[in-house]
Amino acid sequence: MLFGRACRELGVPATETLMVGDHPAKDGGAAGAGLRAYVLPAGAAPGAVRGLDAVLRLAGPAGASRTPSTPPG
Repeated sequence: MLFGRACRELGVPATETLMVGDHPAKDGGAAGAGLRAYVLPAGAAPGAVRGLDAVLRLAGPAGASRTPSTPPG
């Protein structure tokens, strides 16, 4: 599955990863792979607030200070 592979490639546990998407049907695979998922509200006007402040709250201070692993390459 795409989301599980992405976590493995980045060297992060799926259970400690937050996937932010904008389409429940297309992004639902993230939850199935064990990631926390946050789907932005649909139908917002261009420039409108869509909930990214909630993403920062969900990521919390640990997410802000954590540096992801460098992908192999």
